[in-house]
Amino acid sequence: MREVTRIHLEGAGYTVELATGGVEGVDKVEALRPDLVILDFAMPGVSGCDALRQIRAQPGSVAIPVIMLTAWSSVDDRKVVEALGGSWLEKPVSVEALL
Repeated sequence: MREVTRIHLEGAGYTVELATGGVEGVDKVEALRPDLVILDFAMPGVSGCDALRQIRAQPGSVAIPVIMLTAWSSVDDRKVVEALGGSWLEKPVSVEALL
């Protein structure tokens, strides 16, 4: 999914940085301060919700938009993500929805 997302975003002119898991992703957000973060709910090392919590705890990252991609979610999961200022896209994600 990461590679497909990267290909579509780069094809639309965006610069993309990939992470192999939640820990690396959180570190990259802190170092790079991107314009947008896309997380998967199920990631190696740290769940998407935990990564979002850690991102929101970083100074200056509260305003960075975060989109959570997921093939499954519960109402409680969605409430957590929304409370942390994130939004959702259900997999499979169309290119149009992603862009």
